[in-house]
Amino acid sequence: MSTQTDFGHPRSDVPPLTLGWRLQMALRQAGVSVQEMADELGMARNSLSRWLNDHAVPRTIFVKAWALRTGVPYEWLWTGQVSDNAPDSGAGLPRQDLNLKPSGYATSQVTDLAAERLRRRPTRSDDLEETAA
Repeated sequence: MSTQTDFGHPRSDVPPLTLGWRLQMALRQAGVSVQEMADELGMARNSLSRWLNDHAVPRTIFVKAWALRTGVPYEWLWTGQVSDNAPDSGAGLPRQDLNLKPSGYATSQVTDLAAERLRRRPTRSDDLEETAA
């Protein structure tokens, strides 16, 4: 089986890049840690590790989110190939993050605010207690 190098030359001595390798390379290129990606995808770090080590295959939606977050073409992540005329190849486009955060944005503040709102929200049991009284 022959693979292509980064320069497009066929090489028989280069093993093919697996999906896990491509996911790892995309993370490294974007400077994103596995834990950061797990948090953004709402997944356990363990699940991502299984993808990165080719023990499991992520669903397409997660690969698309991975491509957006890391700024690499989805087609390359999924197949290892990029066509020059593919509209979604991302060539020449600015990096797109899943969560665009303004400078100085603190995730913990948002999480704390959401937790506070949930604590103040009446529960179903509160409603039942009021009607019983």
